[in-house]
Amino acid sequence: MKIMVIFLLALVFSSPGFCSVVEEKKFSLEEKAKEVLVITDHQQGDIQIKGVQTDRVKLTGYLEVYGDDQTEIRQFYEGVKVEAVQGEGKVIIQISRPDLLSPELDHAIFLEILVPQEIDLDIKTGAGRVEIKEVKGNLVFRGAGAILEIRDSSGNIQAQGLKGGHIENFSGGKICLSSEQEVTLIEVDGEIYQEINNE
Repeated sequence: MKIMVIFLLALVFSSPGFCSVVEEKKFSLEEKAKEVLVITDHQQGDIQIKGVQTDRVKLTGYLEVYGDDQTEIRQFYEGVKVEAVQGEGKVIIQISRPDLLSPELDHAIFLEILVPQEIDLDIKTGAGRVEIKEVKGNLVFRGAGAILEIRDSSGNIQAQGLKGGHIENFSGGKICLSSEQEVTLIEVDGEIYQEINNE
């Protein structure tokens, strides 16, 4: 069952001659938690995930769009959708957006998500910072230049496409990291495999 996002629109128009910004298109959703939380096609912006005492997945966030053509900004802004889909033991957060109409148009989507303390995570994102705190579960992470920070958590980690990161106070089984820069490990237990791709 799809849950459509609640949108609150707030448009900010700049003076002529300056770059227009549309910001804080807010959204939120809440779903009964399953065994796995999946986030698909998040391209850029920060994601914060925290484990708490709950049996639900609660998401809040906002979209920012940048550009100098108000029509293009509005068209992109109105086309972004965030939905939650339930299926096969998973809550899947799907982010869809129209194509960027010009090189001057850009955007970022910022998410804050509360999850049960025991849940597996499957995250696909692009540029930005992903923070995970107090979650016990396995993590599969595919990025395209993201920074990954994990604290006070446990499980197995398989992470590809990192720009770098920081993992602290983590008790894991197998930790496989592929990163352009170093990932700092502090008080981390487990079998650690780190591939660093320095240009």
